[in-house]
Amino acid sequence: MHTTFLDSFSLTVSSQSNVRNQGTLVRFGSLLGGSVDGADELQALGLDECVYKMSFENYRDLKERSFDRYRIGAQVLTGDAVNPKPPNQESMEKEAIKKGEYLEAFRAAGGYPEVDRTNRHIVAQAVVQALMRPVDSLPKEFSVLSKCETNLPSTDDWDQMFTNPGPASWPDPFTFDPEKYGFEVETAN
Repeated sequence: MHTTFLDSFSLTVSSQSNVRNQGTLVRFGSLLGGSVDGADELQALGLDECVYKMSFENYRDLKERSFDRYRIGAQVLTGDAVNPKPPNQESMEKEAIKKGEYLEAFRAAGGYPEVDRTNRHIVAQAVVQALMRPVDSLPKEFSVLSKCETNLPSTDDWDQMFTNPGPASWPDPFTFDPEKYGFEVETAN
């Protein structure tokens, strides 16, 4: 089905040269989130809370909720793209952050990018933001992915992402300060 759509789209675009410059293809990662759980601005926009009750799998429901609470930032990449984790990122994180709960906090804060997943709110906002702009001010094809932020991007943020598309930077775990996220400093006895 996916290949058939792309083939048809390509045929349409190549056979009608005036159509070629009239559109933008928006791609996105695996969809998560989309409910009202999270920032106040999601209350009017989100799907009904029962979307979290789709399965008997509590872990999946928690993962969906975390996307609405902590992953409503965006990254725009040119083309059909993902933001691969650097090869040394995992080992750096384990070396720098020993406690599991600190590591979880690090990965849910500070702009930590998603490799290939997208919050439903971000996809919807990307489409609306793209429709509000002249076609020639957008990449012809772009992928939108989430990153760990607790507020939706502003119009100015979208301006920046469309003007300078690219993957979000992977944070340095050695600069993580657990106190900023409510963890008490532990002292040795």
